[in-house]
This record gives sequence, C-alpha cells and structure tokens, in this order.
Amino acid sequence: MGTVTHGQSISGGGITIQPLPIQRTNSGTIALEDTLNTAKAGTLSTRTDNNTGTLTLGSGHGITDGQIIDVYWSGGVQRTVTVGTVSGTSVPIDGGIGDNLPIATTAITACVQKAINLAIDGDNADIVAVILETNDKSLRTAANVQFLDSAADVIAEIDLVANVPQVWDIEGGSSNPFTGDPITNLKASQANSTTTETYTLKIVGVQDASP
Repeated sequence: MGTVTHGQSISGGGITIQPLPIQRTNSGTIALEDTLNTAKAGTLSTRTDNNTGTLTLGSGHGITDGQIIDVYWSGGVQRTVTVGTVSGTSVPIDGGIGDNLPIATTAITACVQKAINLAIDGDNADIVAVILETNDKSLRTAANVQFLDSAADVIAEIDLVANVPQVWDIEGGSSNPFTGDPITNLKASQANSTTTETYTLKIVGVQDASP
C-alpha cells in the first residue's frame, strides 16, 4: 500500500488557516524524480509562420538535427517542435503545437524534451502532485509536462512554475485532468538556461493498482 500526505498553511490579515494534513492511501504508488535538461538561450531570428522559423542560439548549444524541443518566451511556449538541419548557431524549427511563435527577434530559450517512463492510470488515481524544484527556491521558471499514453496521444498537459507545487486531490473532490487511456510516459522541459542550476521534476501520488 502507498500513502501520500498533503498539507498546507494559508495566512493573511492576521488570520491563519492550518488544517490537519490529508492522507490518501491505496494499493498503487506513483513516484518519480528526474532531472530535466537545461534550456539554451537565443532569439527567434526568422519567423516563417505560426510554427515555423529559425532560432539563433549561442555557440556550443548542442541541439542536433531531428531533436524534439520546446521553445519558451515571455508569455508563451510552443511544444514538440522538430529541429531541422542545424548549421552552427542556426537552428531551423517546424511543426510545433501550442502558442503561436512570437515576432522575429524575440528572445527565446529552447529545451530538448526529456522522455520519461511513468505509469499512471488516471481513472483510478486518488491524488497526484507535480512540482519542478530548483536549488534556488526563489526561481519561478516556466516548465511543461505532457502525459502520454502508449499510442503517444496526450492525455494531460500541465504548465508548471518552478517551486510551486500543483496538487490534484481527486478523492477530495478535485477535478481530474489525467482521465482517459492509461498514461505510460512523459515529455517534459523547462525554460531556464542557467547551467549552474539543477531542474528536478517530482511527481507523487497513489492509485488503485487493481481496479
């Protein structure tokens, strides 16, 4: 059996709300801790259409032909972008989904998606919590996690802000974004290009392992 404990404290105006922690227990444990890739800083130097263009990144960026990246900018992210034929600092992109690309010359960061295996049967989940943690707890870096089934269909897509947990207490009445076909894997990225940071994705929860 697995157990997840969830608690929070809220204060303001001289009043504190501090309920007792909630525990959810079931036969299946959801547990993941994995490090995401560091993003690479640059600009959208050419914008051909809403999901096609060319990035100019710094030398030694390491992004190669055919990789799948997420492109971040202030106020937006385009996911699952395919890299074309890279030439030095010039990185052509195409086929992304999500927000339309911004205007040319916009500052961006590009992060290679991290593929991670994780089994979640959302229809039978009691509680799921997700966070991107960094060493510097003041960072509020954007991140994105796509939860996919075995056919690579997106079951849920979650936008995160670093060091701010998101919790779905489904047993307690929270809406459940993970319903549908069972989740088998994730695609995750984050927007920060600081190389001295560690970007750790954590997911915990419990579910009925034998519905």
